[in-house]
Amino acid sequence: MIGQKEIRRPKRGICMCLFIVMLFVFTFSGMKADCSELVVASWGGHYNKAERKAFYDPFEKETGIKIIDLTAVGSDAWAKARTQVKSGNVEWDIISTRTASKIVPNQDILERIDYSIVTDTGKLMKSAKGEYWTSGVVSSTNIAYNSDTYPDGKHPKTWADFWDVQKFPGSRSLPNWGGPEEVIAVALVADGVPVDKLIPFDYERAFKKLDQIKPHVGVWWSSGAQFQQILRDKEVVLAMGWNGRITSLRDKGSPINIEWNQGLMYPSCWVVLKGSKKKDLAMKFLNYTLDPRRQAMIADEMGYGGTNTEAGKYTDPKTITPTSPGIFETQFTLDPKWLADNQKEITEKWETWMAK
Repeated sequence: MIGQKEIRRPKRGICMCLFIVMLFVFTFSGMKADCSELVVASWGGHYNKAERKAFYDPFEKETGIKIIDLTAVGSDAWAKARTQVKSGNVEWDIISTRTASKIVPNQDILERIDYSIVTDTGKLMKSAKGEYWTSGVVSSTNIAYNSDTYPDGKHPKTWADFWDVQKFPGSRSLPNWGGPEEVIAVALVADGVPVDKLIPFDYERAFKKLDQIKPHVGVWWSSGAQFQQILRDKEVVLAMGWNGRITSLRDKGSPINIEWNQGLMYPSCWVVLKGSKKKDLAMKFLNYTLDPRRQAMIADEMGYGGTNTEAGKYTDPKTITPTSPGIFETQFTLDPKWLADNQKEITEKWETWMAK
């Protein structure tokens, strides 16, 4: 009997060790899947500050979930996101991206929106949701002008005016940041193509028109911060850029104003990376951004319109956005699916032209 007991003790010891190891594994796994925070990759600068004020901080306060925001933009952001998903090491949960046309080519690394969780969609604009994305903000690309050089009322009011260097002399700036479709589109508008006839692009016509303006482009900007800097420093007096960046300069005292007419409007989108360990929580956050009161805070902070049609009720009457009455009607949009399907060709033709 004594010998049998002596034999059993080590077995019980082994079992106890296995139990401790399993407990450790499950505890560690639980820690790794901890849903106490979400990581959001966004645009940085004033845009992130506005998102934090309208979305991140209130969400943290109401749920106790911390939002970690970091800056990652354009093609570089998508490349990093793809690397994370393909490696199985997903560090980001959500990306704040610019247009649905950038989402379509990357659907394979995104989670489908779970509309059993994202439920507050009844009052959304039609363009504010899709299979892989939702939108809480509508932005537009517009003409920015120096009001010292061109007094209000005597400034360029159309893209044809922007191209008219005789009537409106001065150095210009156009973007070269990863969205060449916008520049191609406004070149066609400047050449007289009706906005409802832009798709498919007439590349020959567009680049012929761009050849006219190229010698007068003093800076090809590649970030929102650079766009603002060159206007603030009067390095250029006319530029094509995002309405929020333009009105931010104006509101901070720079002699910069915005021409809304013929603005190119688009929804900025939220997407969830495939493999996020906090998918359901990310969906809850996306639903939170559809609240009209939250969207009104973005509008008042940056001048970007809300996608919830009720947002205007809570927006300061003095705030003007791309969706404001009288402004919305002057804007135009591009078909995101066509842009996505033709993105490779658009980019290749743009890069070839830029290299000339």
